[in-house]
Amino acid sequence: EGVQFHPESILTEHGHALLKNFLER
Repeated sequence: EGVQFHPESILTEHGHALLKNFLER
C-alpha cells in the first residue's frame, strides 16, 4: 500500500500524448 496504480497518473504523465495520437489517428 505505497504506490497505487491510478489511471489519473497515466493521464497526468503522458495523457496529452495519448490523446494527441488518438485524435490524430
